[in-house]
Amino acid sequence: MGLLLPLLFFTMLTVIMGLYNYTTTQGALKICHLPSLLSYDNYWPVQKIFDYAPKLAESWKGQKLLSRAEFHMGAYISKFLRLQLLLNSTYRTGTDKTNCFALLFGTLDGGVGYIAPLDELTFRRLQSLQKKLVDAIPHVAGLNPKSFRLYRSNGKAHRPGPDNIVDGELLFHYEMLSLEEQVEIAHQIGTTRPQIMSNLNDLTISNSFL
Repeated sequence: MGLLLPLLFFTMLTVIMGLYNYTTTQGALKICHLPSLLSYDNYWPVQKIFDYAPKLAESWKGQKLLSRAEFHMGAYISKFLRLQLLLNSTYRTGTDKTNCFALLFGTLDGGVGYIAPLDELTFRRLQSLQKKLVDAIPHVAGLNPKSFRLYRSNGKAHRPGPDNIVDGELLFHYEMLSLEEQVEIAHQIGTTRPQIMSNLNDLTISNSFL
């Protein structure tokens, strides 16, 4: 038996902090101090991350939350738990480096995963790596991981949100490639193998709470 461990990271220059738990039989909603909010729909297993940005015109002077990211979870989530990340270079995004948290979650089919913030530079690098890995490695049953994580609406017209999520489950396949393949992929995205391995190692250390 295997353990499903989807690891999702998003770029967020404002660190998630001060989350409040609110859970119902219909789903779960986790709210943190503005400007960040994460919502989950239990009837349609998707998550969305919103921003409170009153200075932007499209927010109608703060009356409307702006979509920051959205993604398909692939399983129904039963509970979220806020846990503090260990400090390392990957998460040093703000002046207060002690308030950096991840959301650990469990799914009804026995899976475990978490959502955590990344700094902008690391996110862009890992996002480029993710795009390469979609085509560079074989996938279970030939399924496309990019398509799997796409937001699925309930039939209503939907405008796709920003692409601000990277899938850790896919990213860590990089470590399983041969040395030659790792070097070649790193070169193709304009970085080096040691830099990518350093980022992945930072992610592993930061989620030692697992």
